[in-house]
Amino acid sequence: MNNQKKTFLKAYTLIELSISLMIISLIMAGIFSMATGSVVKSKVSSTNDKINKIYRALGVYLITNKRLPCPASLNDGINDSANFGVESRPSSGDCGGFSGSTSNLRYGMVPVRQLNLSSDYAVDDFGNKISYIIDKRYTGDFMTNIVKDAASFGTAPSTQLMTIKEKQLDGTSVIDLSQVAIVVILSHGPNGLGAFNANDGTQNLAPSDSGEAENYPSTPYNSATSYDGVFYSEALNSDDFDDILFFKSRVDFVNDFSMQNLIPCYSDGVTDASFTPTSKYYGQYLYANSDCSGTFEVAPRKTQKCGLNGQWEWILQNCP
Repeated sequence: MNNQKKTFLKAYTLIELSISLMIISLIMAGIFSMATGSVVKSKVSSTNDKINKIYRALGVYLITNKRLPCPASLNDGINDSANFGVESRPSSGDCGGFSGSTSNLRYGMVPVRQLNLSSDYAVDDFGNKISYIIDKRYTGDFMTNIVKDAASFGTAPSTQLMTIKEKQLDGTSVIDLSQVAIVVILSHGPNGLGAFNANDGTQNLAPSDSGEAENYPSTPYNSATSYDGVFYSEALNSDDFDDILFFKSRVDFVNDFSMQNLIPCYSDGVTDASFTPTSKYYGQYLYANSDCSGTFEVAPRKTQKCGLNGQWEWILQNCP
């Protein structure tokens, strides 16, 4: 009699299959989540790179033109080759754009044409326009004849128009990061809430986060409704807040691009009666009205020089 081995095939039960599928799904979800997070981080990094390139281009523009550019209109789409990214400056020293709570604030998009940047730099990596907000007094033409508190980069008074804040971890208290910002460059981040679409002038939905809402101009864009000059940087405690905020003061521009030559010393700082009070730019000299008395091969004069931060410096304070 032949001894036959019986072979038994073991099948998976439905419970075992369900558990296996659940584990595979969790693994796949984790991989997808990691991949998605990696893509978002890459886009945030790329957008930050764009914003830093925009700032460097603003510096080059300032060096060349001795002023900052006005915003471009948010109404134009990226395929509008004639107007997209063109500075809105209908008259010297004035700017187009959306006015804020003070008539000196202007809200628009990055003027990439004036900055010699491609249209791609006007749009973040999430498909929305990068906002550009400026105190328009710093867009005024350079003043050869210096007038105190006039609209030019070096003479505009440092009055507070924009305040930059940051939320704290308790979710309610905030700290002021700056009250002297003259330029804000803003991406509305991955969620795009409050941003303007790259393809046209439509504005996305308003954000719900209170900090993010501060970066959102009142809608509709072309209405007379104004926005305040408060902007929030990333709120670390909020998953809803993903705006990318970049801001700079006049001092930042001067230091970063060696533009001390745009900062004047004013005539009201000249108190010595030997001089005719006259305003001068950095590095320029002011001489007394007459030579020092006495016998000199070359008669000296009392001399002042316009130094750093608009401060007069003595070169020769007293006659020999």
